[in-house]
Amino acid sequence: MTLPGGAADKLGNRYETWWTLSELVRMLRNQTEAIRIEDPGFEKSEFVVTAGSRRELHQAKRSHPNGKWGLRSLETEGLLEVIGRQLAGNDDRFVFVSGSDAPELVELCDAARDSESVEEFKSQFLAAERREQSLKRLIDTWACDVPTARERLRRIEVRTIGEPELADKVQLGAQLLFLADPHRVTDTLRGIAGDSVHRTITRHGLVDDLRRRGFMLRCLTDPAAAGAAVRTATDRFLGAARRRFIRGQLVPRSAAEPLSSRLSGEASDTVITGRAGSGKTACVVQIADALLERGVPVLAFRLDRL
Repeated sequence: MTLPGGAADKLGNRYETWWTLSELVRMLRNQTEAIRIEDPGFEKSEFVVTAGSRRELHQAKRSHPNGKWGLRSLETEGLLEVIGRQLAGNDDRFVFVSGSDAPELVELCDAARDSESVEEFKSQFLAAERREQSLKRLIDTWACDVPTARERLRRIEVRTIGEPELADKVQLGAQLLFLADPHRVTDTLRGIAGDSVHRTITRHGLVDDLRRRGFMLRCLTDPAAAGAAVRTATDRFLGAARRRFIRGQLVPRSAAEPLSSRLSGEASDTVITGRAGSGKTACVVQIADALLERGVPVLAFRLDRL
């Protein structure tokens, strides 16, 4: 049950903040380029996201007192009229997110997207009287015809997610993107968002801001380039190790050959131990060289340099 008055406002603001943070995480994942929080040029939008050449207008509502958003309640909120106006004469998208479902709007959006033509939309997807009545209410609110309504509906996205699930989503995203404590990352993003009202945050600017605060993005590699990245890391390790050899020359170790033969066969775990200066690094380099000559993939790096 939603509490009235100030408590409800606080809960709503908290939900909107979590949704804003989720979009900042999405931008850090390189799926969008920029976000402007509380853009004064757009009504009923928490923020405007830029994704390629497309703009997304986001509106977040924690929940509806009755548990769902009907077209009537969306109209009462003034949201339905605003959506139609904001999507007129452009190719923008509108994202409505809430902990409560909006079944009538979802049905119309799905029908508009699934239909291959206006004629099919009217004859097949509006066959149910309930859906036809919903569209009539929408057309009356938007003061438009069926083709226009269908085109706008195709650009509306309704997402239903509760606040706990939304918070978990943000924390998981922060954990995947950074090696730091995800709660610290989330708190920092919340502070950045609060200080950036009416300002445009770009991905590049956000990454730099987080770096200055001590949060470095994990180095994520395209799977297609993973082989080259592995070889680069191994070459870096081997090059640094060889520079420590006397005159840069490797003195072969007798223990290395049986170990390299073992590692190039069936999978196994091997640990090389010894006191300082006993030749552990030389053994590793000799084994890596032997495996690479046989065409066996090798990833070599120092754990203390991660």
